Amino acid sequence: MKISVYLTSAQKGSADIRLRQVCFRVREGAADLRTRTSLLADPEYWDETIPGYRNTSKLTAREIKELNKKIEDITVLIHEQYSENRDGSWLRNLVKNYLENGINTANLQNTPSLETRPHDAVQANYADPDSMIEQMRRFNESRKVCKGRLCCMRGTLKKLERYQEYKRQIEGRKGFTLYLDTLSAADMQDIWDYIMDEYRHYNEHPEFYSQFTFVSGKIPVPLSHNFMTSVYRHIRSFLNWSVKNGLTENEGWRGFSVKNEAYGTPIYLTIEERDKILDTDFSHFPRLERHRDMFIFQCLVGCRVGDLYRLTTDNIRDGFLEYYPRKSRGKSDRLCRVPLNGKAKALLAKYSGSCGDRLFPCLNQLMYTEDIKVVTMIAGVTRTVVVQDPKTREAVERPIYLEVTTHTARKTFIANLYRLVKDPALIASMTGHTEHSKAFRRYRAIEEEMKKELVTMID
Repeated sequence: MKISVYLTSAQKGSADIRLRQVCFRVREGAADLRTRTSLLADPEYWDETIPGYRNTSKLTAREIKELNKKIEDITVLIHEQYSENRDGSWLRNLVKNYLENGINTANLQNTPSLETRPHDAVQANYADPDSMIEQMRRFNESRKVCKGRLCCMRGTLKKLERYQEYKRQIEGRKGFTLYLDTLSAADMQDIWDYIMDEYRHYNEHPEFYSQFTFVSGKIPVPLSHNFMTSVYRHIRSFLNWSVKNGLTENEGWRGFSVKNEAYGTPIYLTIEERDKILDTDFSHFPRLERHRDMFIFQCLVGCRVGDLYRLTTDNIRDGFLEYYPRKSRGKSDRLCRVPLNGKAKALLAKYSGSCGDRLFPCLNQLMYTEDIKVVTMIAGVTRTVVVQDPKTREAVERPIYLEVTTHTARKTFIANLYRLVKDPALIASMTGHTEHSKAFRRYRAIEEEMKKELVTMID
């Protein structure tokens, strides 16, 4: 299922001719549902990649937060309640009901009976409010974290919901429910095993899984240990919070533990490789050129791709890039202040005034991710690097252009600075890492490379 949020091309229903109505479009197979809403937005500050308002000083923080929260809530409702028999009337009523009442009601027009509605849509109607899953649902929604992390936490919660229903429907344990007071290390191991094997269960029991809605078609696939570790940490974070806040005194689950994530030496571009990409002529391929320039700018300032898409001219002050990392939302003391060198200033000047107050004409993020691999290959940056296979955790050799991602730019910024000055605190002030961040431990391997280079010089 694909959910799109966009603005109407013409104003309607507002005295302010600048404003446009926010619209939702839901596509799944042959179904194509659309509806306008009573929400109004100024297209000058609209960012379809969020979707919603981007950060700007021209709007109040409250205006931005309120609109974006409503759009996110409606999107979640659509994901939870959509099924094959839905139509345009259902979508209109769902949106209207939310905007009028601010709640997820069960008496919408065209809503099927409890027996025919998909599991994701009826979970809250029959789940025990004291169960671990419902407690975790409330915990997730109360967390002050970025949208990306919240989506990951919701993904973990849905895995637990499917686990609970698998025990009930497939294994025949009809009354099975997870509770904080009885959760044991054996239960944690069973949850881990289920999630690791869920892709097999999905193939073995297609009818069972047909009752669930998988966001953007993300059906269960084999998961790496690193990914599973992040899932475990979502659960552990909730359990620690539950003990700390008196929801339970049970800590039997602590008997279960997992190995830490295993990461290899960071893959990054050398300064020579970075400049080789910058100097390659892409004038005949405008899209590749724009994405190349965005990627190089990231290499020069070290921001994450999510922050890059949010940056505006308001973030440039006295020759510095200043911004609060999205990943660190709520931590107002973590201002990143990066001086702009000549190359960075030239890239900003190249696009100045061509895309409103944005720094770059940001296109589709997925397209950006794919294009930088192509750009790297065309530029002739093809050296072989050793990386860790996420599934087998074994070292494999690949050409670097296949491994380049938007985060490679951030690693390039950090690694090249670290080669020159091994001061994590100084670098962290420009990247938003916390003091003594574990992330910098990976860059210590660079010191070994430098030692080898030095010894070679006296060979």
